[in-house]
Amino acid sequence: MIKGYMSKYDPENHLNKSFNFSSASTPNMVQRVFESYVEKRVGTTYGPAGGKKMTVFIDDINMPAINEWGDQITNEIVRQLMEYRGFYSLDKPGHFSTIQDIQLLAAMIHPGGGRNDIPPRLKRQFNIFNCTLPSDRSLDTIFRAIGCGYFSEERFSKEVADFLGKLVPLTRIVWQQTKAKMLPTPAKFHYVFNLRDLSRIWEGILRIERAECKTPGTLLKLWGHECTRVISDRFVNADDKDWFKKTLQETGEKLLGDDFMSYEADAYFVNFLREAPDPTGDEPEDFIFEAPKTYEQIPSYEAVTSKVHENMTQFNESIRGMNLDLVFFDDALVHLMRISRILGVSRGNAMLVGVGGSGKQSLTRLASFIAGYSFFQIVLTRIYNVASLLDDIKKLYREAGTGSKGVTFIFTDNEIKDESFLEYINNVLSVGEIANLFPKDELDEITTSVIPLMKKEDPKCPPTPDNLYNFFITRARNNIHIVLCFSPVGEKFRSRALKFPALISGCTINWFSRWPRDALCAVSRHFLKSYDIVCASDVKEQLINTMAEIQDGINDTSNDYYDRYRRRIYVTPKSFLSFISGYKKIYKQRLDEINNLAFRMSNGLSKLVDAAAQVDELRKVLVENQAEIKIKNVQVEKILVTVEDKKKEAELIKETVQKSKDEAEALLKIISQEKAISEDKLKAAEPALLAAESALQTIKAADISTVRKLGKPPYLISLIMDCVLILFGRKLEPVKPDPEHKFLTPSWSEALKVMADTRFLYHLRDFQKDNINGEIIDLMRPYLNYPLYNYEAAKQACGNVAGLLQWTIAMTEFYKVNKDVLPLKANLAIQQSKHERANNNLVAAQQVLAAKDEALRVVQLEFDAVMTEYQQVVDLANACQSKMDTASALIEGLSGERVRWTNQLSTFKSETERLIGDVLILTGFLSYCGPFNQEFRVLTQKRWFNLLRTKKIPVSADVNIVDSLSDTAMTGEWNLQGLPNDELSIQNGIIVTQATRYPLLIDPQLQGKAWIKNKEQEFQLQTTLLTHKYFRNYLEDCVSIGRPLLIEDVAEELDPVLDNLLEKNFIKIGNSWKVKLGDKEVDINHQFRLYITTKLPNPSYTPEIFAKTSIIDFTVTMKGLEDQLLGRVIMTEKRELETERMQLITDVTTNKRKIKELEANLLHKLTTVQSYGSNNNAGDCLVLFYIKGSLIEDVELMSVLNTTRKTASDVTRKLNIARSTEIEINAAREEFRPVATRGSVLYFLICDMAHVNCMYQTSLVQFLERFDISLTRSEKTPINARRINFIIEYLTYEVFRYKARGLYENHKYMFVLLMTLKIDLERGAITYEEFQYLIKGGAALDLNTVKPKPFKWITDMTWLNLIALSSLHSFQYVVKSVEANEKTWKYWHDRETPEEEIIPDGFNSLDTFRRMLLIRAWCIDRTLSQSRKYISHSLGAKYAEPVITLLDVMHGESRANTPMICFLSMGSDPTPSINQLAKKIEVSCRSISMGQGQEVHARRLLLTAKTEGYWALLQNCHLGLDYMNELIDFILEMESPHDNFRIWITTEPHNDFPISLLQMSIKFTYEPPQGIRAGLLATYSGMNQDMLDQCDAAQYIPLVYTISFLHTIVQERRKYGPLGWNIPYEFNSADWLASCIFVNNHLNDYDPKRGISWQTIRYMIGEVQYGGRVTDDYDKRLLNTFTKVWFTESLFTENFLFHTGYGVLNFKQVTDYMSAIEEMEPIDPPQVYGLHRNADITYQSRTTQEILDIIISVQPKESGGTGTGETREMIVSRQAKDMLNKLPPAYDPFDVKARLQIMGITQPMNIFLKQEIDRMQVVIRLVRSMLKDLLLAIDGVIIMNEQLKDALDNIYDARIPKVWRLRSWESSTLGFWFTELLERNQQFSSWIFQSRPAKFWMTGFFNPQGDKNHKKS
Repeated sequence: MIKGYMSKYDPENHLNKSFNFSSASTPNMVQRVFESYVEKRVGTTYGPAGGKKMTVFIDDINMPAINEWGDQITNEIVRQLMEYRGFYSLDKPGHFSTIQDIQLLAAMIHPGGGRNDIPPRLKRQFNIFNCTLPSDRSLDTIFRAIGCGYFSEERFSKEVADFLGKLVPLTRIVWQQTKAKMLPTPAKFHYVFNLRDLSRIWEGILRIERAECKTPGTLLKLWGHECTRVISDRFVNADDKDWFKKTLQETGEKLLGDDFMSYEADAYFVNFLREAPDPTGDEPEDFIFEAPKTYEQIPSYEAVTSKVHENMTQFNESIRGMNLDLVFFDDALVHLMRISRILGVSRGNAMLVGVGGSGKQSLTRLASFIAGYSFFQIVLTRIYNVASLLDDIKKLYREAGTGSKGVTFIFTDNEIKDESFLEYINNVLSVGEIANLFPKDELDEITTSVIPLMKKEDPKCPPTPDNLYNFFITRARNNIHIVLCFSPVGEKFRSRALKFPALISGCTINWFSRWPRDALCAVSRHFLKSYDIVCASDVKEQLINTMAEIQDGINDTSNDYYDRYRRRIYVTPKSFLSFISGYKKIYKQRLDEINNLAFRMSNGLSKLVDAAAQVDELRKVLVENQAEIKIKNVQVEKILVTVEDKKKEAELIKETVQKSKDEAEALLKIISQEKAISEDKLKAAEPALLAAESALQTIKAADISTVRKLGKPPYLISLIMDCVLILFGRKLEPVKPDPEHKFLTPSWSEALKVMADTRFLYHLRDFQKDNINGEIIDLMRPYLNYPLYNYEAAKQACGNVAGLLQWTIAMTEFYKVNKDVLPLKANLAIQQSKHERANNNLVAAQQVLAAKDEALRVVQLEFDAVMTEYQQVVDLANACQSKMDTASALIEGLSGERVRWTNQLSTFKSETERLIGDVLILTGFLSYCGPFNQEFRVLTQKRWFNLLRTKKIPVSADVNIVDSLSDTAMTGEWNLQGLPNDELSIQNGIIVTQATRYPLLIDPQLQGKAWIKNKEQEFQLQTTLLTHKYFRNYLEDCVSIGRPLLIEDVAEELDPVLDNLLEKNFIKIGNSWKVKLGDKEVDINHQFRLYITTKLPNPSYTPEIFAKTSIIDFTVTMKGLEDQLLGRVIMTEKRELETERMQLITDVTTNKRKIKELEANLLHKLTTVQSYGSNNNAGDCLVLFYIKGSLIEDVELMSVLNTTRKTASDVTRKLNIARSTEIEINAAREEFRPVATRGSVLYFLICDMAHVNCMYQTSLVQFLERFDISLTRSEKTPINARRINFIIEYLTYEVFRYKARGLYENHKYMFVLLMTLKIDLERGAITYEEFQYLIKGGAALDLNTVKPKPFKWITDMTWLNLIALSSLHSFQYVVKSVEANEKTWKYWHDRETPEEEIIPDGFNSLDTFRRMLLIRAWCIDRTLSQSRKYISHSLGAKYAEPVITLLDVMHGESRANTPMICFLSMGSDPTPSINQLAKKIEVSCRSISMGQGQEVHARRLLLTAKTEGYWALLQNCHLGLDYMNELIDFILEMESPHDNFRIWITTEPHNDFPISLLQMSIKFTYEPPQGIRAGLLATYSGMNQDMLDQCDAAQYIPLVYTISFLHTIVQERRKYGPLGWNIPYEFNSADWLASCIFVNNHLNDYDPKRGISWQTIRYMIGEVQYGGRVTDDYDKRLLNTFTKVWFTESLFTENFLFHTGYGVLNFKQVTDYMSAIEEMEPIDPPQVYGLHRNADITYQSRTTQEILDIIISVQPKESGGTGTGETREMIVSRQAKDMLNKLPPAYDPFDVKARLQIMGITQPMNIFLKQEIDRMQVVIRLVRSMLKDLLLAIDGVIIMNEQLKDALDNIYDARIPKVWRLRSWESSTLGFWFTELLERNQQFSSWIFQSRPAKFWMTGFFNPQGDKNHKKS
């Protein structure tokens, strides 16, 4: 209505905007929206653009959250704008911005029912109108106009048009019936039906066209389809859907009568069945070849499935990186059609709700593709934030607003990195835009780009900025389709839907139910139908059905597991797909193994048979060979004589040849020497020759031609040519003088002839240098001596021809050298001639020798041939004998294998047949059993086995998981790597290594992580955290190079960047695979392995994480830890024994692996050897054993066979020795098992303390460190029994001190008591029933159902305790004894300390524990006192002593990488003590208090402290939790810190404090311990001797002691609550120190004559130092009384006492004080604190009850042994129903008001009654609503939130739920509390509705003081 009204504004004068509020809307966000609507006008005045007016409509104005103080701060900014016409600037604090011309309109739903109201101060600013729903008639009129306007006779047939009118009231009635029946509940909060749903129904109906709707029947089907889609698709269960279907049918039949006969319930309409038109060539240019989107009824499911498969194929071809392989069973196909229908509507948005793996995203992508839309999904990174989301939304709007096709925005709940993301999604869904999304420049760009689009679609609309923007937003809204894919698991979905209403109202909801059985069968059939399984077709069909049953069964098992252990496990459709793929993989592996083994064994057996046959053949061949050897011997001797003669002749000729050879070699040596001399001399001329050759290279033929053409050449050229002529031996002209040049006249004409030769340059280069003689040189000398005959002159005169001059000079130089070499060359020629003759002689001799050698060779060949034949026969005979011997021995040695293989072969067939069932159990274990404990794993496998037997699927009788999926060698190796050897741990190891999904280990004790680190160490394991700054880099590197990656300490959410990797969404590119990590594609190396671990003991992972990972519960078991601790004990005490055991395990593992490898190698060799074949021809017998592939001819095989036989024998011997040795070792180890058992008990006890306080975290590593210290430091003795006792005693006390140091005072005693009880339970000293009685007493009993109480003096609670006690064997007659001997029991009961008295009727002989049970029944206030005796008796007196925190001892235990964390509490501050310790050991200590913005300073402090070596104290770290996670990385990555560096941390408990930091730290508390003795010990242990020595006055030391005593008293009084102090004050050591310093200063300055000014001391202590904290007058009076009585002169007298037995200690030394204080009593009477003795009763009772309540809280929350078979839930459900039946009805406020008016509404007592009834009304309503919700949660209808969990646990434990207690009163048990509720209500009810009582039950009022005050008035 409002938007319709605003649309009528003239946009030239009046603008309008609208936006929605949600619970996440903040004041800043709202103010920014308003600021974006206005622009500056004058000064600080703002208004809409262009001086226009603007109306802003705020929808859901009541949605913003109300804070804890009841303020709706978001609406305060709206009120400020309306009331003050502006608001204060966010950019300029203090500046007020005035907003003009803004009018506000708002809308909200009626408040109440969990919906907020708006503040009254805002409400008064509006004119308020109540908008009621239109009447039925109005609704019919509206929708009839819409429907009939479309279904007119112009568009449709008259029959259809007339029929439509009947559907209008029918639709409204169905909608109204649904609205009335399907009311929203906590589980069905989205069952909200409004007019939008009616509109959506009609919007869907109007999509059909005439051709597809020819009859009323079709229209009726369409109507049913649209009603079902809009209304029924959101229903969460089949019952609701069936109701709607039935209602639709009945209402239709009632209103339409016979017309309804054509209705078809399951008709579906889609718009994607048509094919795209074929091109004809006549289409216009802008014709779009898309399939027409015709909305029509589907012909059949098969036709739609075929079409969808076709589209899916196109999708896989078109979309890179995504491959869909969907099974379109009926549900999947229906969901696809539903999504497609939503996307087909303009502005159609969907909310798909289903657990992860249901196919929501895949179906949406496919539906988007079918619709022709693009789809978009954000890519989360570490830095992805709100700004990133807005950038992505901008891109969406740009694409949708300026593009031509739709965009589907897929948004999942995993992508909600920040809840504020949903604020923007909410705005897009509700109003279609986000205010201020685009800055002005981008907006201008967008509006400019849409101008042509708007002109095309709406040419009449003027292109003003507002019109363009509205066009853009409208177009974007029409094209953007938001699909929200949410999981219904957990509270987040419900809370988000309530906080952001547009998520429900702006979307069409489609609820994905759990896959039905037929869907599971369809999926398994799809994947297994064509898969080859060795079985009959009917068995295969049973397998398919069984898989579906297993998936469904695991769902039920998960619920049972949650009921018992409160651990939530989910299975999803993805789990089922993983199960199927795992089955196929393992089946193939196992079948291949069996077939391969069967093939090899069969071949091996046949080869052994062949070998036996070959041995028989060998015997025959051996006989024939012996005869042939004799014949060959005669031939050899005969030929040997001829060979010797030939050898002698050859030797003589060889001597002659050698002599000739020696002569030739001597001549060759002489020649070589002379040749070397000549070559050396020629080398001297070589440079000149090279220079000449180089010079000649510069001369070109053209240069010569140029010179030749010169008519008068330069004179120097003529001279050069004369020298050339001389060298060439050419004719020169007669010598004539040349006067001009004063030299000879050159022979130029002859030179021209020489140069005319075309080979002139060649002759120069090929000149015979050896022909130059002395005459030539003499002829050239005049030329050479000519002054101008040089290269420089020639170069200047004739250019390149100058090279000829250089050549002539070089020839001269060469001659000078060569003239000495020529004689050598001549002699060399002579010698070479001689050498040639000698060589000729040698060749002739060698030819003679060769002839003789040839003759010898022929004879030798003949001899060798005979010898070879002889040797062959001999060798063959030897080989035959050897092979025969070897083969016989081998066949005999392998007789065992032969028998075993024969037997095993006979079992292979049946094993193959049973494989179908065996693999199902194995795969089911790997897929589903990881999160379960051992008990449920066994139970689940047993169910599967019975199911297979029922289905007649073959399966082995005993399928052992460990034996089937691993071997002893593998498990032995795992044990060596640190995996415990219990069955659960081995199974976990199997799942880690063989599951199809990457493992996520629930590993609070870090055992799994340690094993993985050892296992992957050799493969360069990379460890990281999700929060690590280089996490992405490590991930990408490991994935690409194949390194294993361990992600440690994850919380309950994983980084979305891992999604594609975890789901193995790999992209194939060529031959390689890639995976998309965030926004980056990375190569995937298939060697990559991923491990994820968490320290959380019971994480609540979403179904999506269960689907993506293989979650494995690696929580250490009692037995597993015990075995591990036993190994550590033996390693310390009997190292040689443990070393021998470990070596034994290593050897056995190695030997078993070796024999396995050898057997595999043996079978492989036997398989690869070809079959033996013999030939009966006697002539072929010699080559019989050279046939390729003969068994006994394979030397390697024979070696393997022998090695296998020998190794098997050796291994068998070693294994037999190992078995006997193992028995001996285990017997010796078992002697020390009590130590390991005690350690295991203690570890699980300290783990339970984390349930008491989240800060009490202790890692297994820390415990093992204490364990090892105990082994090292405990007393040594050679007697094992005594040594074991020493270790146990030291270990117990060491763990007690270590853990107690980090506990608050109110938990320390509880811890030691529980430790004592656990130890006695383990050693059998007490029973579990006795333990249960101690902690619960008779709280679970109902006073009305037990035996009546015999005596009034026995309280109700005591009687119930006695009844419960009598159920124990030792006390079965206690009730009868009390009844028979009342006076004695009453006398004993009334004693001040009954535990010290003699117990009547023979019960005095009970031990300390049973006495404690009896005391607990009678006097709960004395239970603590008796428990101390029990602890002292069971463990020792020292365990009852308080543990005092000594910082110096703790510092000695610490290291630089071990932080020390102090848990703060009221009045505790360790800072002064830490600073004092730092000064003592001379180390600087610098501190910083954490808070907002302090992280930078903390980083700087730690960096400098690490380097410089001082202490860093981080205070109040609960205010800087984000930095604590960073601190973990700092500590883990810290390298080479200074030795003195330490980190101290103080923090208050906080649930979000990092567990990892706690588990690596030393934890301590600094509270004052309980008791005067403990308090004084704490004070004096922290005091140094200088404190006592700093003042010489005699009065100083007694005064310090008195102040210390007072300090202890004022702190101890706090534990008594209001009896001690009206207000609890934070007295701490700073008060004590300030008082001591003041006394010291006062005594140093006082005048001894005048004495001490006691008034001054009393004032400073009572009013300033301690009194400065006191605000209550009575408390101030009390404190001053203490100072007045104690700080007097009498203090220094010997008779002065603080209280009887508590005098002043006066010593000079601190050590003397410590000794004296140690002798004091540990328990103090309340009188010493100035209290009455009864005060102790209240305190002791309250403390005891708190201790017992805490012990109850840490007990396992699984079903107890009630003996009735009832679970916890059944018990609580029964009790809740009983309480609901007894709970009185709520008061009717009108009846109460009427009665009060009759009684006098203004009378004080009636006012008081009204107030009390109002309070009781709150309690009654709270109890009723919570009990109802609890019953719904137990039934699974709603989510079990934290409040309901608390209620369930407390009701089961007979305690009051926390919420009830906060709103009501304290009581000891739930039974008494509920009885008191009934009695209180009875008092109020009778007073208001009957008459005022004569007497009042004062403690039955909420405010008894008010009753007294009203009586006075």
